[in-house]
Amino acid sequence: MSAPSQRADEVPAPGSDQADLAHELDSLAKTIRLMIKDARDSTEGLDPENNVLARVGVKISQLEPYSGEADLEKFEVFIAATLQWLSLNLLLGSDRASVLTQVRYIGTCLRGDAQEWYI
Repeated sequence: MSAPSQRADEVPAPGSDQADLAHELDSLAKTIRLMIKDARDSTEGLDPENNVLARVGVKISQLEPYSGEADLEKFEVFIAATLQWLSLNLLLGSDRASVLTQVRYIGTCLRGDAQEWYI
């Protein structure tokens, strides 16, 4: 016995929810790239050895951990806070040592699913 053929009207069409999510993710990726560029531009040429905040003893509080929840707004807020922290600590260089420091620092700010993915 052959399998029944499926009618075209029974095949689920790609949902607009998927298209909306793809558009939202693309928009968020563009926003994050712009945030990174702006943060790097704002600290370009500044010497971490001459960090005025560190010299006067100002300690910038650590970030609230990101647990990996599926909420794009929370993720964007986490990225903005991370960039601000790195910027204030003059750790936004693009050289290999700076990038390694950035990646290691972000790893300390993750919990739950996000931390499992990072490891």
